[in-house]
Amino acid sequence: TAYEILTCDWSSDVCSSDLTAYAIKRAGQDAQVREVEIEVPNLAPDLDGLRIVQLSDIHLSPFYTVVQLRRAVDQANELSPSLAVVTGDLISSYGDPLEVGILELSRLRANAGIFGCHGNHEILAEVERQATELGARRGIHFLRSEAALLRFGDANLNLAGVDYQPKQRPYLNDVAGLLRSQDFNLLLSHNPDALFDASRRGVALVLSGKYDLPGKTLRLSGTDAYGNPMTEIIPRSEEHTSELQSHV
Repeated sequence: TAYEILTCDWSSDVCSSDLTAYAIKRAGQDAQVREVEIEVPNLAPDLDGLRIVQLSDIHLSPFYTVVQLRRAVDQANELSPSLAVVTGDLISSYGDPLEVGILELSRLRANAGIFGCHGNHEILAEVERQATELGARRGIHFLRSEAALLRFGDANLNLAGVDYQPKQRPYLNDVAGLLRSQDFNLLLSHNPDALFDASRRGVALVLSGKYDLPGKTLRLSGTDAYGNPMTEIIPRSEEHTSELQSHV
């Protein structure tokens, strides 16, 4: 199976594997929707046409307001998604309106519910536990080295999530126990550098955030001393397509 990295403009990378993912991106002060169709070999018929909406790197703060987030959530709901995911960096720093942001995100409407993972700014603000608890009260399930088995007709989607994977230590050490070899495995990981390890471990699709690089994507460029994939930022263009594939 070949995987190609597809970059959405609002800090969202999709490891491709028919599923449709919608990433809500920021363009100046307005939110826009980018649709990515993901071809999955041997996808279970009941997962064909699944619609996933993703919001990431919201950074709710004086620079991105609750009114703007509310508009983004409204746009997401207009897509009638099967599943909604939030992939980290809800706020920028301690004191930002975390609870208000989670309240707005809880308005997301998706048949299978709302799930998420934490980013590096949840760590910096020391709000991982608080965000998880606030989310649980509002129906948002933050997966912290956890997995949720979602049923669509006769097919299973195994949704796993991890906290931000920091550099200079091995990635995804605790993922193996979360995966189900017989089912479609989807991983939420804020750090997109982890997607190469994820594909080697049997993950079919990774939804991540962190990089705000319109028109650019990532390329595997070696490993660090811990065996972690190292990436470089390159322009996304047709001539790079062959270099953006990792075969497993």
